[in-house]
Amino acid sequence: MNTSINSLDTNEKKILVVGCGQIGSRYIQGLAGMNIKTQIYIIDKSNQAIDLCKKRLEEIKENKNELMYFNSFPQNVKEFNTAIIATTSSGRYNIIKELNDLYKIDSWIVEKVLAQSTQEIINICTEIGLNKNAFVNTPRRVMEDYKEVKKGFFKLNSKDINSIDITGGDWGLACNSIHFIDLISWWMETNISNIDSTKIEYWKESKRKGFIEAFGKLKIYFCNGVELNINCSEEFSELKIIIKTNNGDWILNEKTGTMIGPKGEKINIQLELQSSITGPLVEKLISKRKCDLPHIIESSVNQIKMIESFLASFNNIYEKYNEFINIT
Repeated sequence: MNTSINSLDTNEKKILVVGCGQIGSRYIQGLAGMNIKTQIYIIDKSNQAIDLCKKRLEEIKENKNELMYFNSFPQNVKEFNTAIIATTSSGRYNIIKELNDLYKIDSWIVEKVLAQSTQEIINICTEIGLNKNAFVNTPRRVMEDYKEVKKGFFKLNSKDINSIDITGGDWGLACNSIHFIDLISWWMETNISNIDSTKIEYWKESKRKGFIEAFGKLKIYFCNGVELNINCSEEFSELKIIIKTNNGDWILNEKTGTMIGPKGEKINIQLELQSSITGPLVEKLISKRKCDLPHIIESSVNQIKMIESFLASFNNIYEKYNEFINIT
């Protein structure tokens, strides 16, 4: 393990990535190929995660930047241009607080879900969200085809949309719903008014050990009157976004990369990889101090309502009084 840092070139940008497992390693693939001269500090307590990251770096064509790996936070560096928090949601506030105490950090990108309780989300926002550039990684907002759907389809059809259904199985209702809540909220430029979780049928241990997942239905009411109905069964089936309008249904299938209209109209819509969007995203964040991800305060409003709905579901089904929900 590398446990020392050489003297830094003052022209180099410094990026900190905490967590280099499944999602963190994808961030790092994108960072490694950035066109700006960068030192990337990678922190993970697990050597297994670090080995996975190194293996995935072999997949990319060119590694232009310096990468350094640590099992704990380095002590002889004072500031970073960007910190990316790619750990699980468990204990995330404590990590962010420690980083904020140790270093001067100009901008932040934090993985979803932000935290496992409403109080932790509030604490995170208080720690880094009020006076700093802090964003949440619900990345469809960054993707060009999704921007085009917003500028074209939703601008033309906003008054004709009655409801939106998301269907499929085994895609992670609890851990991934925020992606679609954020997407629809952004597409329609509206906020959530309420979330109904009474149709969630049960919770069980997720594929990631130590966490739980929900199965059933979630209904989200937006302030513009449109309802988002999210359905996730336990048995796998392809996820589809069905936009119901006065003129018929549009079906978006992210696997095939198509959005098909009621008369056979076709819009190509590509779901871009985290490894492909991270480099340009962070370059823009460093150079312009802004990006297209939702600000952490904006995202936290929706995430608090979501966490509250999940807690209500779990506590009601299992007769508990938990104040946190163990999702990632």
